[in-house]
Amino acid sequence: MAQIIICDKQIFNPNKLEKHKASQLCCGALKAEKLDELSSEEKASANFERSSRRAKAKLYDIVMCTNTFRYFVTLTISPEAADRSDYKSIIHKMNNWLDNNVRRRGLCYALVPEYHADGVSIHFHGFFNDVLELRSSGKTTKDKKPIYNIPSFKLGFSTAIEITGEYIAACRYILKYVGKSGAKVGSRFYLSGGDLGRPRYEYFNAALDELEGGKTFTPEGSGRTFKCLKLR
Repeated sequence: MAQIIICDKQIFNPNKLEKHKASQLCCGALKAEKLDELSSEEKASANFERSSRRAKAKLYDIVMCTNTFRYFVTLTISPEAADRSDYKSIIHKMNNWLDNNVRRRGLCYALVPEYHADGVSIHFHGFFNDVLELRSSGKTTKDKKPIYNIPSFKLGFSTAIEITGEYIAACRYILKYVGKSGAKVGSRFYLSGGDLGRPRYEYFNAALDELEGGKTFTPEGSGRTFKCLKLR
C-alpha cells in the first residue's frame, strides 16, 4: 500500500535557489499579524486543530504500515485499579502493563485514550497484534463477530474483536477517537509501542492527470508501478 501526497506547487528546487530574506521576513510578519488578530480561545482552538491533525497523520502511518495488527481492542480501567479521572495514575499503570507485554510477549499496540460519557473517566481504543491470550466472552457484535476478553489485563475490563474486511476502513475508524472530545486526553493523543511499521518516503515529479483514480503510475527511474485507487 502506498499513499500519494500531491502538492499544488512545485516543491523541488533542483537549482538550490534561496528564498530572499526580505520575502521570508514579510511572510513571517504576515503570519504573526494574523495570529495577533485571534482571541486567546481562537488561538487555542487553532493550535489544537493543528496538533490533532499531526497526531492523526502519524497514527495513520503507524497503523497502515504495521501489518501485524489483528484485533480492535477497548480497555477500561476499573475504579478499584486506579482513579479513572487521574490521567497520571492511569497512564503509569497502563504503561507498565503495555511495556511488560512488549518485552515478554512481543506485543505491538496503538491506543487512543478517550473520555467516557461522564467527561472525566478514561478508557482506551486501539489495535493489538495476536500475541496475547484471549478468552471468549460469550457475546458477539451486531455483525456476529465473536467478542473476546484479555485475561492478562487485570486493570479493569477488556474486549478484543478481530479486524476483518477492509483494513484501511479500520485504520480510518480508529482516527475518529483522536481529539474526539475537543481536547487532548492527558499529555498524548495516542500511545504506541512494539515492533511497529514506519512509512518510507519517496519523492517524484508527476503531472496531476497521471495520478487520476484507475490509472497506473510509473515514476521515472523508480522501476515501480502504482495503481491509483478511485475515491468513493
